[in-house]
Amino acid sequence: MVISGIPGSVLAGYLIDYTGKHMMVVRVYFALGAATALAFSIAVRRASFEWSFALGVLAGAFQTGIMSAGLELAAEVAYPVPEALGTAIINIASQLVPIPTIFLVQRCFLDGQPDLSGAWAGNLTLTSLMFAGLALVMVARGRSKRLESEGT
Repeated sequence: MVISGIPGSVLAGYLIDYTGKHMMVVRVYFALGAATALAFSIAVRRASFEWSFALGVLAGAFQTGIMSAGLELAAEVAYPVPEALGTAIINIASQLVPIPTIFLVQRCFLDGQPDLSGAWAGNLTLTSLMFAGLALVMVARGRSKRLESEGT
């Protein structure tokens, strides 16, 4: 997932540079990331190694791309606030939030589960958080303040 995230991030950056549509790229990546996370969970549940591997690669590409596209979007909508501040806050949140989330999912669903039913519930919980994030991104509004100030 990490290795496939590299070209996913590069592609996100290229699409943003080419189109100038930060929010659209973030929305597309979030939708594809959530969809591949759900498909990955189903493939793991069905014990299909090939599909799990392929969907894991795709999920890694889109989910890692969300981060790079989100950082660019933050710099764009927070202008004239220095880029370092907005991107630092997002970077810190992306590092800190998953830790308690994964521990909470593990505690709620995986403790004492001798089979994979707890893992299935945990995967669905994390996937539902992706879909919740997608819903928030879909209703978010943000002007491209930096692009507007440059007149492009």
